[in-house]
Amino acid sequence: MADVTLTYKGSTIAEMSDTGTKTLKTAGKYCEGDIGVSYVKPSSGGTSDDLAKKMITREGIITELPSDITKIGDSAFRRCTNLALTSLPNGITSIGMFAFSECGKALTLSSLPDSVTSIGQQTFERTNITITTLPSGITEIPYEAFSYCVMLTSMTFPQNIDAIRSFAFEHCSRLTTITFKGTPSSIASNAFLSCNKITTINVPWAEGAVANAPWGATNATINYNYTE
Repeated sequence: MADVTLTYKGSTIAEMSDTGTKTLKTAGKYCEGDIGVSYVKPSSGGTSDDLAKKMITREGIITELPSDITKIGDSAFRRCTNLALTSLPNGITSIGMFAFSECGKALTLSSLPDSVTSIGQQTFERTNITITTLPSGITEIPYEAFSYCVMLTSMTFPQNIDAIRSFAFEHCSRLTTITFKGTPSSIASNAFLSCNKITTINVPWAEGAVANAPWGATNATINYNYTE
């Protein structure tokens, strides 16, 4: 039994359990599926409830998320157009699949918190994020995670990236430079498909060490044994 329940227009849109987590839910009118954003129980009220109401009513622009968020669930903000987020709170560890998918110009994240260790498939597809590097704790970039992110111009992959899956950066039409800090076990042959402006890929390994080069970036020159 939840110890706090928020209702809006007769529907339960948030519940706080006695374990200290809160999950926001909608019927999918503006965002598909359950909101699925889990919160550590806030020390003061209001912030989480305000967010819930904005998600339900689509009134007002969401410029920030509550600081105690630890996880963003699957399809949390999918196709939401009332976002104006340039950053996410520190402390988030995972971002689910489709979490910000198809938010378009509403999402302009310039960075991800260092605390993030996992993202899901199609998490940021068709958004205007502008990040240039990923948190060091991320080890896998799933299917279509950044596809059609047309505002990306460069990307640096940290040491711990071990796998980049199919179409991860498909149609990132402004992406020009990619730099790897470590050596992944696998990169899909189409990871950078239709990224026609990629001209430079800097890698610290020898030619042939990672299969499928140039991984869909057909116009790229690969600088092997690269060091900064």
